[in-house]
Amino acid sequence: LAFRRPILRQGRTMLLAVVVYGAATLLFGMSRMFWLSLAALAAAGAADTVSSILRQTIRQLGTPDGMRGRMTAINMIFFTGGPQLGNLEAGLVASALGAPQSVVIGGIGCLLTAAWIGSRAAVLRNYRGGGAA
Repeated sequence: LAFRRPILRQGRTMLLAVVVYGAATLLFGMSRMFWLSLAALAAAGAADTVSSILRQTIRQLGTPDGMRGRMTAINMIFFTGGPQLGNLEAGLVASALGAPQSVVIGGIGCLLTAAWIGSRAAVLRNYRGGGAA
């Protein structure tokens, strides 16, 4: 990425990466072929990496200097606690419906959430970097 030109539409790219992550998760949950499952997991991992880097960059650049420490502390709460809640939810759904259905429901939930946030958060959708929307 160091040799690539800068991403001009960070907000849209981040939302697209979340959509790709959700779609890859959904595909993984529905797949019954090893090579397709492997490709879906690779796509999900790549999309998650892109969205994670862009989310962190957008948060850092979009937060005023005096609030950056507080924002980072709140982010750490979600970063450490969020996956634990997601694991609990996925385990409960898997025990009730089965593991593949739990993964499919998670992928659908990710896609619906990305669509909802993308439709409601124009500031994020239009974010272009440098702290300006």
